[in-house]
Amino acid sequence: MRLMSLLTRSTLALSVLGGVFYSVHQHPVLVTFDKDVVQGQFIRQLAEVNANESQVEQSSRRFNTVLQQVLANLARQKNVIILKKSDVLAGGVDITDEVILKCHQAMRKKS
Repeated sequence: MRLMSLLTRSTLALSVLGGVFYSVHQHPVLVTFDKDVVQGQFIRQLAEVNANESQVEQSSRRFNTVLQQVLANLARQKNVIILKKSDVLAGGVDITDEVILKCHQAMRKKS
């Protein structure tokens, strides 16, 4: 009787620990973002302020750095693998709007 109770408790404990371990170490999910849309919006914003060549070059370098940081942070925080939408035939969750928002926020912060 005691052995049965001990086995039941051990099995339950292992199941709970296994569930916790699995939920903590889930495999990354594939998500996509439309790089052309993100860059297009950035270019439109530059055109709106009539940026000169030097400003365009400087802003473009900064934008590319910010975009890479935003993508890296999102990938780490959400445990996802981010792919360009144009390279994906089907499936994946589109996070383009979130990338645009975070890039916009980051670009404004550092101004």
